[in-house]
Amino acid sequence: MKRFARIDIHTTISEIDKVIPIIREQISFENDIELKTYSNRIMIRNLIVGDSIYQSIIKKSQELGLKHKIFERREYTKKEIASAVLLDAEFYAPYENRDKTDSEELGTLYDYSIACPKCGEGKKQITDLMIDAKGMGKQNIAHHDPDIIVTEYTKNVIENSGLTGCEFRDVFDYKDRPLPQKLYQLVITSILPEMKYDAMRIEYENHCDICTRNAIMRSEIIYDTDKVTTYADFNQSLEFYGIGGGNLKRTIVSARVRDVLIENKIKVFQYEPVKLV
Repeated sequence: MKRFARIDIHTTISEIDKVIPIIREQISFENDIELKTYSNRIMIRNLIVGDSIYQSIIKKSQELGLKHKIFERREYTKKEIASAVLLDAEFYAPYENRDKTDSEELGTLYDYSIACPKCGEGKKQITDLMIDAKGMGKQNIAHHDPDIIVTEYTKNVIENSGLTGCEFRDVFDYKDRPLPQKLYQLVITSILPEMKYDAMRIEYENHCDICTRNAIMRSEIIYDTDKVTTYADFNQSLEFYGIGGGNLKRTIVSARVRDVLIENKIKVFQYEPVKLV
């Protein structure tokens, strides 16, 4: 596995012209490193985590008193992915480009009585999901924040393969338009124990200390082998360590799920091996 990073350095509009040449001095552009500038931000991509250039940029931004954020991505060999027992699955998100994405505004009812008293997140869905179903496009499984939507084809594949850890709820188009095939909400029922926090890099800047939302995971998922003694095929993380806002539980699947979906030509955005130590 190789680790790459993007570093965003935040400055001010008035100071950025002074900062850019100083940061450029730290960079060799031999390894496909890219530097882009914005009105109050410098973005450096394709850095190798831990090497001299990476360390130099962090050190210089600290010396200049500038706030920086690190976004890590990881590349795995086919062998590493094939040998993984558990995988962090990410799905395509075709609904992000739709005008209407809030399922509550489209008619889904929620119970707010169990929401977090501090941050207000955590409403419970109490009716079947109403969405702009046309947004599914040609995907067989997709992310509709914060839910997972599947086609009838995918539902049948999962059920016929005997995959465990999930159940299905009906999904309806908010305009009751005819669809190529029926859609369902994939509801994951298996929750894994807590991650091995001390071995991971997690950003807690806007973290809610009551419900764990709004922390952002900046490294791969790591679990203590002694704690993950049993698991289903479909699992959710205990934590809400999503991408961006950090209000999503991670979908962690068995290797069997990956094999079944690949065999039946059901595409996901990516699989990342979960580390057990």
